[in-house]
Amino acid sequence: MKKKYYLRIFAILILGPLLAGCGSPGSDYSAPCEEKQVLFCEDFEGISPDLGESQLVSSTAFDQWWGTADDDQEYLFLDFPVSGRSRTNMILLGDGYYKSQSSSFLYTVEIDLSTSTRADLQYNLIYRTEKHWDGLVVFAVKGGIEGAGSENNWMMLTPRGGYPDTILFNGTIIPGYSGTYPYWIHETIDLDPVLGGKFVVGFYFVADDVLEDWGIGLDDIVIQADS
Repeated sequence: MKKKYYLRIFAILILGPLLAGCGSPGSDYSAPCEEKQVLFCEDFEGISPDLGESQLVSSTAFDQWWGTADDDQEYLFLDFPVSGRSRTNMILLGDGYYKSQSSSFLYTVEIDLSTSTRADLQYNLIYRTEKHWDGLVVFAVKGGIEGAGSENNWMMLTPRGGYPDTILFNGTIIPGYSGTYPYWIHETIDLDPVLGGKFVVGFYFVADDVLEDWGIGLDDIVIQADS
């Protein structure tokens, strides 16, 4: 059952029906987006739970949604702080707990690096998932979301220092964020592989068919480039 399921996961990660629908702990709160001079920035302040007016999209092609949250009280059982890194809001997967046997994709608006020679993606992250089975992987899709139908347009992005778990989905060769990281970490990914074109960045979460847990919190998603 497990083997069959993670093979299905691998196929989803590569193609996904989108058209249908580790680092070290950070020490400071990130500056709000209005103070940044960058190509892309989302700190989820003033954004409704359904991501209205957000620069990110929770794909309708999958079976679990992302939404903003600013209330610590619901998550005190975690025994670690979960409020957003910049001021209050962050984005959470699901409603308290993610669903088993589910997949979720959160992606940016189209990013144009046609004239850039250097760029990187930065984000803050906190998580608690079933280790080695459920987790998050970051992708770039070349050609914008319209290019998602071809596996040649999908590219796994790796943070500086690598992903903390190297055997995500138990036995596959896919690395990712899995297990428990009980405080916010700041991550950076070099975007050199997608320079010279247009793409979207996607945060892809997949869970197997057994356990559920708290999930993933993201905040302060920033893309900066030299032009």
